[in-house]
Amino acid sequence: MSKVARWLRERVKPTNVSGSLLPAFKAAYGEAPEIGFNDYVNAYLKDPSCKAFVDFLADQIVGMGFFTTVSEDYEKAGDAKKVVDEFCEKVNLDGLLQIGAREVVGSGNSF
Repeated sequence: MSKVARWLRERVKPTNVSGSLLPAFKAAYGEAPEIGFNDYVNAYLKDPSCKAFVDFLADQIVGMGFFTTVSEDYEKAGDAKKVVDEFCEKVNLDGLLQIGAREVVGSGNSF
């Protein structure tokens, strides 16, 4: 048997070792997490230290928010940047980014 075939067989064969599967692998097949999303939300809303931690970390991740740039080599580059910036401001893209970052930091997911 070749080295490649042996390597592949060892990687694919089932294993019974505890802790060898990632939680994400289990979740992909429908297992419910031990702590529900509502528990994360309740902890965020009721525990000031938890809220402060999540908010601080989300602020560090997001930073100043979105910053758009454009190559000035294009004829209507300034107009394009203006349209994109106006859209971002209209839909509050920085705020949505902050909300998403808080949800991901606080619960590992954002719906």
